[in-house]
Amino acid sequence: MNYNDFYLEDAAWVGEITKEEVNSVNGEKPVFSGLFICRDWQNKANIKDPEDHGLIPSEIEEAVRGSMEAGAAGIALFTPGNMTDEHWKAFDKAIH
Repeated sequence: MNYNDFYLEDAAWVGEITKEEVNSVNGEKPVFSGLFICRDWQNKANIKDPEDHGLIPSEIEEAVRGSMEAGAAGIALFTPGNMTDEHWKAFDKAIH
């Protein structure tokens, strides 16, 4: 999983780390970019536990596009149950 918040990184970091991962396997294995989703995204600034952090809707497009442009074979959402309607709208925009 690309836990950008655990490393205090922004959504752009997801593409950067995905590129490193893709390069490290020299195309011999597929890399899937795991995106950690913040369920309570409107309250993220007040959340202390990094387990409850992750991408907010406005970061989804950058993380998805960055991952795919870096060579990821696909995207995995951790966890899809954390996706709000706003997340899904942003995800739909990112993949189209």
